[in-house]
Parts: sequence; C-alpha cells; structure tokens
Amino acid sequence: MIRYADERDFVFLRRHDRHIGETELRECIGANRVLILLQDGQAAGWLRFQFFWDQHPF
Repeated sequence: MIRYADERDFVFLRRHDRHIGETELRECIGANRVLILLQDGQAAGWLRFQFFWDQHPF
C-alpha cells in the first residue's frame, strides 16, 4: 500500500532521511510531498520530492 506520509511516519522518516532538517521534513509531510510504502502494515520505504529552484519537482 502507498499513502501520503503523516505525523505517525515522522520517526521512521527522520531516522532514514537525513538529507533535510526536522522542520523541513515536517513541512514536506504537511504539504503531501512524502509518500510512504507500507508492507504488512509497516513502513518499508518512502518517496520525498522537493522543488528545484522552487519551481521544478525532482
């Protein structure tokens, strides 16, 4: 199952995604810019997208 991340995923994401700070990660979660892959009800992966020059997603 794939769904948008929410606050219950924050600890998993913070542990595994060290490329952005805590505040920015929370903003990405709130803006639905993080998808979570669930396997057997547990987070198994994620996809986070940002905007390059605040315009182009990457």
